[in-house]
Amino acid sequence: MKKFEHPDFSSFTPGSAMDGFGVAKVVDSGHPEFQKGDLIWGIVGWEEYSVIKNPESFFKIHHADVPLSYYTGILGMPGMTAWVGLHKVAAPKEGEYVYISGASGAVGQLVGQFAKLLGCYVVGSAGSKEKVEILKNKLGFDDAFNYKEEKDLDAALKR
Repeated sequence: MKKFEHPDFSSFTPGSAMDGFGVAKVVDSGHPEFQKGDLIWGIVGWEEYSVIKNPESFFKIHHADVPLSYYTGILGMPGMTAWVGLHKVAAPKEGEYVYISGASGAVGQLVGQFAKLLGCYVVGSAGSKEKVEILKNKLGFDDAFNYKEEKDLDAALKR
């Protein structure tokens, strides 16, 4: 089996900073597209200061009038994945039923809310009672269930 490799991620070394998507402020730059003070989004070390080795994989943030955390959520990978998956792959129509497995995750909760905006009936599953309550009472899902407590998925979906 081939080891998964990504050019922006490397194996984790204990004691070192982890890498992941984040927003950073440029404190010094030798790159023509990024100047001191610019806000950028991409894969950074989760540490106070990082040396960016692959600046071509970063995006300059031009609109800082929203919380910067949105760039790692609804305006980042989870939001794009949710939007494309729902609108371009599933493409449900108003009034249709949408089931989301793992609905309390970063992508699933957005898919559910996007589907509600389309006028769909949305059901999600999650792994705890607390997450089910959040789906129904905070995120607006029509129904949700704890998949760990269900013996029969088909029966749960029919309910």
